[in-house]
Amino acid sequence: MKKITLSLLALTVGLCANAQDKPYNKWSVDLNAGFAKPARTLSSGYAAETFKNLHLDGGVRYSINNKIGVKASFGYDKIDNWTNSNLKAQSDYYRTSLEGVVNLGRVLNFENWTNTLGLQVHAGGGYSWLNGDNFTSSDKMGHLMAGLTGQVKLHSRVALNA
Repeated sequence: MKKITLSLLALTVGLCANAQDKPYNKWSVDLNAGFAKPARTLSSGYAAETFKNLHLDGGVRYSINNKIGVKASFGYDKIDNWTNSNLKAQSDYYRTSLEGVVNLGRVLNFENWTNTLGLQVHAGGGYSWLNGDNFTSSDKMGHLMAGLTGQVKLHSRVALNA
């Protein structure tokens, strides 16, 4: 047991020392915009149109070292374009999230073969609420989320996310 503990301690110290060798941005700001569409038909005859609903989100990420970090974010989706034109309803979905982030590009040593591409995996949860024309009050929810974020680095401080 003593050998395992000492080995893990040596590995941790080695990773921490290695993390300090390469410069990295401790703070990052994410801004995203796009289109929103529910994944399935909401009710018989009612579905949202594909490219007519708004999605916005933004977040702040703090990197603990060059491989892991923590991200806080806020998102907004507006759905008001329906395939059934008789439906006059608008829904506004808001979410706040806290996530752990792993920079897979650094973990997998992407810098050995590219300085342009990056990849992050993130997972966490948060609180969301939905307001709409047909609601008497907000629908309050907890949510879990996980995903992969591809990056194309344009500059040492600017990247496009997908």
